[in-house]
Amino acid sequence: MALVFLRLLGRHTVGLGYGMAVTELLIAPAMPSITARAGGVMLPITQSIAEALGSRPDDATRHRAGAYLIQCAFQANIVTAAMFVTAMAGNPLVVKLAADRGVEISWIGWAVAAFVPGVACLAVIPLALRYLLPPQVTRTPDAVALAHRELAAMGPVSTKEIIMAVIFVGLIVMWVFGDAIDIDATQAAAIGVAVMLVTGVLTWKDALAERAAWDTMVWIGILIMLAAKLNEYGLIAYLGNALGLYLQGYHRFVLFLLVGTVCFYSHYLFASATAHIGALYPIALALLITGGVAPFSGAIALAGLSSLYGCLTQYAIGSGPVMFGAGYVSQAEWWRTGFVMSLIYLAIWFTLGPVWWTLLGHTHVKF
Repeated sequence: MALVFLRLLGRHTVGLGYGMAVTELLIAPAMPSITARAGGVMLPITQSIAEALGSRPDDATRHRAGAYLIQCAFQANIVTAAMFVTAMAGNPLVVKLAADRGVEISWIGWAVAAFVPGVACLAVIPLALRYLLPPQVTRTPDAVALAHRELAAMGPVSTKEIIMAVIFVGLIVMWVFGDAIDIDATQAAAIGVAVMLVTGVLTWKDALAERAAWDTMVWIGILIMLAAKLNEYGLIAYLGNALGLYLQGYHRFVLFLLVGTVCFYSHYLFASATAHIGALYPIALALLITGGVAPFSGAIALAGLSSLYGCLTQYAIGSGPVMFGAGYVSQAEWWRTGFVMSLIYLAIWFTLGPVWWTLLGHTHVKF
């Protein structure tokens, strides 16, 4: 899929950036690991294109195209993680924590609410990075040729790839219409894995080798149980009410901006989006609800920010070390670019988001 879009859009460097954004948008809903998407799909293709354009890491040629392309792939990775429940490991935890506060966020509800601000962020990425990390090469016919060669080398679509594509579409359908057919997201995922095992697309040995997935499942389970108990014993409500006393008198939109911004930039102190979610999301949501912000708008806004703040540093989210390790972007450039992009994301999420939710008919959005 990535190679097809790069073949179609890759005649210019900015077009390559949009090709990466579209690829991420299509694969993110059914690939719930930002690290796997970055390291297993986008990074190898990005590196191949950069090298084909004469751009190599850790030397003067890295700005020919590599630095720009790496950041395009990384920024698209975290934006799409904010757009779907199943695009990032921490998102199901967000759904559970929001439910503990009485806010139900379905798969389709999240996707629709995040679609417009998310697509707006994706549209801005290649253009903004064109000025933040300007590539020295603007026309890239070699990238199109590379895509043609790679697609030819892959050969025709295999039977297992066709089966995988059908499973991919089936999972999306079950996640979108799960409420209507009485299948929740967990059951849909289990069905997808079972079908892959039965058809031979995935072997049990393959499943056992996915150590990161098992590790994520165990830790997310523990975090969910801890969060549930803290809410059950009233700690989250207590902290929300106690801290809310210091925020009395603020208009709810100002409160929304203040809490969201503090929650966002506090991620400089975290090396895991999931850990940040478990630590601050319940309290931040409680503060917003206590201050009069509509529950849905507060919950979905914080949900998006829980992926978007991964842009800040190279250690902020799972895909960061993977993309930074390619060696095309220095730490200073990464932090500077991340901060500027964070301002763009916040501006879009705090303005276009509430307008879009109101147009969707969420009458309880009360800004």
